[in-house]
Amino acid sequence: MDFAEIPAALKAVIVIVGAIVAWMVLRVALRFTVRLFTLGCAAIAVLVIIGGIATWLN
Repeated sequence: MDFAEIPAALKAVIVIVGAIVAWMVLRVALRFTVRLFTLGCAAIAVLVIIGGIATWLN
């Protein structure tokens, strides 16, 4: 059975379920990305501060 042979109502249900699953996966991926970005920014800030202190002590 090909996707073109499936009834229209079933196609609509498949599309809606796919959209809901994609939305949930996107939310998880974006949360993970935001956490990683925040961690990266904090690490860069710490490195800049350490570099500033090292330069000041030199």
